[in-house]
Amino acid sequence: MVDHIRDRFDQFLPTLKLKNELRTFDRHPFTECTRLVLDEALVIMQAAVRGAVPPEIVVAEARLRAAQLAADVPALDQLIDEDLLFTGPDGQLGTKAADLASHASGAVRVRQHQPEELRARAVGEQVVITALRTRMQVDVGGRLVGGVYRYTRVWAREGGQAWRVVAGHVAEVQGAEQ
Repeated sequence: MVDHIRDRFDQFLPTLKLKNELRTFDRHPFTECTRLVLDEALVIMQAAVRGAVPPEIVVAEARLRAAQLAADVPALDQLIDEDLLFTGPDGQLGTKAADLASHASGAVRVRQHQPEELRARAVGEQVVITALRTRMQVDVGGRLVGGVYRYTRVWAREGGQAWRVVAGHVAEVQGAEQ
């Protein structure tokens, strides 16, 4: 019986460690709506982890997902660098200002965001590159767009600041089961 309990505890230990890491982000402003989905987002993101992904990056990806689903512009503002370089699926370069404006106006609403795989590669101590495969549905200007997408993100922390997305790219995964 004790071994069974220990096995169950060990199964949830990574999530507990991530929840402790999540508490370190409490100094950042979040709306109550984002906080309600954040615990669930953390568990879902942890389930998508493949290989060694730093716990603080799992938390950052979970926070980003929660903020996207809730259209939480203040949280997105904290997670995205001012000088973001992001290439969309159409090849166009996007900016932080444009991304925040699209969420604030409702022109973009993430309806579904189901992570399937999260991988990471650290480049030193201040930069981590992630590859996230996720199944999404997004309302873009009243038109529902969906599919499986791969995000490549560059997370960096500069001058003791929190992790922020400084660059990224998203593309549809061709041939993925819809």
